Amino acid sequence: MREAQSVELCAILWPAFRTSLELLSRAVVCAAALASAGCSLDHGARAETLGLQSVPTYEAGSSTFCITDSGHGFDPTAGIADGQRVLIVEAWYPIDAAAAEGAERARFGDYFARDPELLARTERALLQTSGFAADVVEQHMLLAPEQFDVERGSYRDAPVAEGSFPVVLYSHGTLQQRFTNDSLAEGLARRGYIVLAPEHTGNDSLAPLGAYCQSQLSAPGVMSPALDGNAAFDRDSGEYRGQTFDPFFLVGDAAPGGQGTINPREVALTLDRVNDYRATLAALDGALGAVGSAADASRVGIVGYSRGAMHGLVGAELIDEVKASVAFVGGTPLRFYATAEEAAPINAALAEATGGARTTLSELTKPVVDIIGGEDSRRKATTDAAASIGMYEAPSADNPSPIVTDSFQTTTASFSALVNVGDIDHFDLVDDPFVVAYRAQGGSSRSGAFDAGKSYVLRPLAERQQIRDYYVLATFDRFLKELPVDDAFSAEPFAAQGVTVTLSE
Repeated sequence: MREAQSVELCAILWPAFRTSLELLSRAVVCAAALASAGCSLDHGARAETLGLQSVPTYEAGSSTFCITDSGHGFDPTAGIADGQRVLIVEAWYPIDAAAAEGAERARFGDYFARDPELLARTERALLQTSGFAADVVEQHMLLAPEQFDVERGSYRDAPVAEGSFPVVLYSHGTLQQRFTNDSLAEGLARRGYIVLAPEHTGNDSLAPLGAYCQSQLSAPGVMSPALDGNAAFDRDSGEYRGQTFDPFFLVGDAAPGGQGTINPREVALTLDRVNDYRATLAALDGALGAVGSAADASRVGIVGYSRGAMHGLVGAELIDEVKASVAFVGGTPLRFYATAEEAAPINAALAEATGGARTTLSELTKPVVDIIGGEDSRRKATTDAAASIGMYEAPSADNPSPIVTDSFQTTTASFSALVNVGDIDHFDLVDDPFVVAYRAQGGSSRSGAFDAGKSYVLRPLAERQQIRDYYVLATFDRFLKELPVDDAFSAEPFAAQGVTVTLSE
C-alpha cells in the first residue's frame, strides 16, 4: 500500500521540482527528498546526476497499437498453429515539449483501455495463474483499483517528434505484460529512443485483444477455429488468457529416457517470441504509423525481463539489426542449446539466420549487459533444476545466477558486463504499480534466498530504478548512438549500494 500511495504523492510533488531539476544537473537535495518519500524520480534528473552523456531533450509519448503476423499461427506453443498471430504493441517515443502541453498525461488505466474491470480481470488472471492461494488473491486484489489512476510519465497519443530514432524492443517475462517496465521506456523516450513492447500473446496474464484488435480479429483468416471452445479464450470479450509453459527444464520422470533436458515447449516459446520481435520490426513500415516512420530500423537493441531476457538474448543472435541487449534477471541456457536434441529448432533457426555460418547457439556474439539480483529466489529455483542433472552448478550467494555467469564467461562479444545488484529479488526491477504494491514495496523485510539466517530490507523503488536505468542507458548510448560512455561501467557509481560490475573486455 505504501509504495502505491507514494507513486500518487510523486505525481503531486514532482511537477513543482521538475523545472528546477532540469536546470540543475546535480539536484542532490531535491532527489534525496523525493526518494525519501518513495517516489520514482524523472529519469532525466536521475541520469543527469550520474553524468551520462545522453540527456533528456524530449518529453515521452505513448500509444497502443495492434499488429498481426500472417506468417505464424495464433499461439503455436499452445498448439494453435493456424490463424494469424495477433499482438498488442505498446510504444513510447520522443515528443516535443510543445506537444506535451496540450496532451493528456498517461495513467495506468490507459494500458487497460481505460476500463477498470479489464484491469481487475487482468490482475486476477496474473495472481491465479501464478499459483497464489485464493485468500491471497483476494487480499492482493484489494490493491488493484487504486492503481487505475496512477499517473505515468508519458503523454497519450501525442505526435512523435521529428527525427530518426534508434529502436529498443522490450520483451516481458512470463505472465507479465508490455508495460511492466514503462518508467524505463519513458526515460529512454525522453533521450531520443523509440521503445516498442510486444505483448507476447499466450504468455502474458491476459491479452485484451477485443479492446485493441477488433478490426484485426474480424479480418479473414486471423481467428483460428481452434479458439472455439478453448477455455483460455473468451469470444465475447476477445480476451485470451496466458499460460506459464513451465518448467524450463525437464528432470526426473518427466525427462525423456530419464535424462534431463530443456523442455521442447520452452524451445517453441523461444522461437515464438523471436518471431514477435521480427513482426514488431516489420510493422515499422506500416502498422505503427508515424512512430514507425520515425524509427531507425538499422539501430535496434533489446531489453528482456526474466523469460524475456532468456529469449531476447536468442533474438539478438538471430536478428541482424539488433546491435546490443540488456537482460534483467534471466540468462539463456547455452549449454542445453549446444547439447540437447530438443534444442535443434533453435540451432536450425540460427543456421538460417546466418546463412549457415553458425549452426549451434553455444555462445553470445553481440554486446550484452546482464543485470542480476543477489537474492533472486525465482532464478534459484529454475537453476536448481538444471543443477540437479549436472548441467550447471547450483546457485549460491557467490554465484546467484550460474546460467547467466556461464554465458558471460563464454561470450565472444566485443563487450559484455555482469552487473550484480545485491539484496534484490526477481521482481524488484519492475515498474508496474500493482506488482510493486503487492510484492516489491521498498522498506519491506525479507529472508535471504541462499542463507536462511540472512535478512535484508528492500531498497526504495527509486534507487532500484536509478541503478537499472543507468546501465540500460549506458548500453544503448554506447552501441546504438555511439556516444563516448566507455567509462560508464568501469566507474561503478553504485559500489556503495552493493552493486558490483564485472567486465569481459
